[in-house]
Amino acid sequence: MSTLINIGPMIAKVIRDMLTEQGAILDVDSVYAQLIATKGVEVFQSERMLAEVAVRRKIKSHLKHAHSINSDDGIQLSLIKDDAPATLAVKQPEGGYAYVPLRLAALADLDAATHAKEENIKNARAALKRWEKTIKPIRELMEAENVTFGEAQKILSDRQAAKPPAKAKKKA
Repeated sequence: MSTLINIGPMIAKVIRDMLTEQGAILDVDSVYAQLIATKGVEVFQSERMLAEVAVRRKIKSHLKHAHSINSDDGIQLSLIKDDAPATLAVKQPEGGYAYVPLRLAALADLDAATHAKEENIKNARAALKRWEKTIKPIRELMEAENVTFGEAQKILSDRQAAKPPAKAKKKA
């Protein structure tokens, strides 16, 4: 899949150019027409890639739920019941994932899915630590001053702005 193109800067440039040439009165249709006239290929390529990403996301969602444990195929999974997913996401060596129906999963698939879950938990713990470190000063201020997050953020911002700038160290 190709790299997504950010069309925002293209749109901004078209608007700037049109404002320079025509003045302040623009409408969506005229900007769109000019954008397509000047950058149509890139715009449609970008939109096609965005649509492709969305379709792939939908496919992934359907694959995750395509093989129901409770289907009428006669398979009884009484030991794990509803705690098991219908499919396992198994990372592929070439990248991406394959979705293996749980009833067809081999031991290697179970191990790969377990490893993926362990990695997800490790990443979630790291993200939680970063989050806690980020909000610590705001949380402390919120508790001390009994203010909202936004109010605490403003107080900290005001304090930061009131600090004198740090002096540069002189080289010896």
